[in-house]
Amino acid sequence: LLLVTVFVSHCWSENFEMFCDSIFETFRHWTVKPNIWICATALFQTTDPEKIALQVGTGSDPRNAPFSRALQRAEKVLIVRNDMVDLYSRIWCCWELFCAHEQGLLERPGVL
Repeated sequence: LLLVTVFVSHCWSENFEMFCDSIFETFRHWTVKPNIWICATALFQTTDPEKIALQVGTGSDPRNAPFSRALQRAEKVLIVRNDMVDLYSRIWCCWELFCAHEQGLLERPGVL
């Protein structure tokens, strides 16, 4: 299991090329490239409700979901916005921002 250096929060509705460009540009000058966690690539993508429930969690506390646990281990968070959808109209993006705030990730030096 790799250390999660940067957790990437995004709304899933963006143009994939623009999304990748945003991430590449953010880390262009980093001499050591970070281990990044992106839910779209870290979690199994399916339309099967049972498999989705296993990954996202169905309990009353979303802190147990895999993306919440990854964010808890992250050193930084990168919020990737786009011109297609307001990121903060998506409940999971709001949850990720809230958790990042609770963990003090938004107040750390070098915040992304």
